[in-house]
Amino acid sequence: MSKLNSRLLVNILVMAGLVLFGSLLNIGCTPVDSPTEGEGAKATDVGPTVTKAPAAKAEKAGEGSDGFSYSVLHWNVESGGNDPATVASQLVELGDYDVIGLSEVEVPAAYEEALSKKWPDRYEYIRGVSGANEGREDDHLWIAFSKDKFSLVETEEMKEVSGFIFDDGHHRVPLYVKLKDRANSQEVVFLMNHLARGNKDFRQEQASTLREWARTKSIPIVAIGDYNLDFEFATEKGNKAFDEFMKDNVWLWVRPEPLVDTNWSDRDGDGIDNYIDSLLDFSFLGGAAKTWNASSRVIVRENDFPDTEKTSDHRPVELILSGN
Repeated sequence: MSKLNSRLLVNILVMAGLVLFGSLLNIGCTPVDSPTEGEGAKATDVGPTVTKAPAAKAEKAGEGSDGFSYSVLHWNVESGGNDPATVASQLVELGDYDVIGLSEVEVPAAYEEALSKKWPDRYEYIRGVSGANEGREDDHLWIAFSKDKFSLVETEEMKEVSGFIFDDGHHRVPLYVKLKDRANSQEVVFLMNHLARGNKDFRQEQASTLREWARTKSIPIVAIGDYNLDFEFATEKGNKAFDEFMKDNVWLWVRPEPLVDTNWSDRDGDGIDNYIDSLLDFSFLGGAAKTWNASSRVIVRENDFPDTEKTSDHRPVELILSGN
């Protein structure tokens, strides 16, 4: 064999060896369970469908996957010390909320007419009938809720709980309203309260009874209203009813940020607020609602305090809730 042919044969053998070695190298580096290019593309296409399908199915079933949010407003509108038409006009100016709770309601029709005029057919109204106060029979609790957001499951006034009589003829009875979220079928209890002002012993019993009532509840509970718990900013303490209500962490207080005085009271006529830097109006969460995202604020409007004979001696409180 000539030298030229020998070199050519060597080159051919070297090239064949390099190709074989490269093939073996590629086979050794490929994971055994790796998909081929075609299988990989198929898996990528299926991935988002598998992720989205449960969400679409949940929404169809009313269980939702995008979370929920509820806007809540509560306000003591001061029955017997306001002009209902004036306060109703102010209520509308605050905007539309999913749930509105009022205490010391003297003329419920005034608030219902104002809201219905501004937002026709948006709200359903629940009137409490208890609430005599110093001879008046017009000191009631009241709740409105968005019919687009919720459907009514049940409502009642909690006249007696575990042997304790809320309905003693002189005080407001807790107004219980259970609603179902139309988007995800979640049921939520909204509890509107106004605990006793002048009878501290009765107020303490009200607080402890509501605590024990909520202790074993798993359903989300949103408890709002004027609780007369006298939380003072300087001491970071409330009265004995506050201690009873907050015992054992059955309730979660959604503390407003920043702390702002919610009530003006000048009983001695000296032009100075007798309850300066204190809270009477509270937002509490119980049951499953304690795990929700929650924020609260006291709504301050220009020249709201001191109040006049036409306006309320309390400020409204806003509560925003959300979850998955």
